[in-house]
Amino acid sequence: MLVLTNRVSVAQVVGTKFVPKPQKTVALSCWDENGKDYRSRSVRGLVLVARDSLHRTFVEVSADATGKDPDGFENCHNRAALFVSTDRESFRKVFQYDGEEGAVGSGIQLIDWSADSKQMVADLVLWKYFSEGWAHNLLIYSEKPEAVKKVILNDLFSRIAQGPCSADVELLGFGPNGRIAVKYNEQVKKPMPIETNGKFEVQ
Repeated sequence: MLVLTNRVSVAQVVGTKFVPKPQKTVALSCWDENGKDYRSRSVRGLVLVARDSLHRTFVEVSADATGKDPDGFENCHNRAALFVSTDRESFRKVFQYDGEEGAVGSGIQLIDWSADSKQMVADLVLWKYFSEGWAHNLLIYSEKPEAVKKVILNDLFSRIAQGPCSADVELLGFGPNGRIAVKYNEQVKKPMPIETNGKFEVQ
C-alpha cells in the first residue's frame, strides 16, 4: 500500500502486525553486499502505523563515506533518525543518533506501537566497523510528555546478572499488559541467576 503525505512523499505503510524484520534501516553501510562500491548512502524506511491510524513513525539512516585513515582503510560513519507523526501527515524528528559512545555504525528497526497508540518501541542497533558484535538499545517513544527514552539492554542484563553480561536479543513489542517483551539468549562472563534462554518484560 502507498501513501502520500506532506513529509513522506511515497513510502510503504504497514500496520504493527505486519512489520518486517530485518528492515533496511538497521544495517546500512558505505559498501554494497559484496564489500565494494565504497560511497555515501542513505535510506528511508517503511512507515509504521499505530492502531488509531493517526500515529505513525519512520526512520532515516545515512552512511557517510569519510575517506581513508592514515593506514589506508576506508571509513564509514552512520547517522540514524526517528520521525513521528500524531496527525497522520506532519512528521517531526524526535530522536537522532550521530555516533556517540564511539559507535560509528548505527541503525534503527521499528518494532511496535502500544495498544493505545501513545507509545512506540524501536531497536537502536550500534556497532563499530571492522569489529565483531553489536549492541541493542530500546528506544521508547512516549507522546505526552513527548520524549524518547533510551535503554541499553546490555546494562540491563548486567544489573540482573550482577556482573558483565551481554545478550543476543529480539524485541517482541508490547504485550497485553502494556510492557515491552524482550526475548534473549544471554552470553555471560559469570553464572547467571536467570535462565539461559527466556523472555522478560520492560516497563
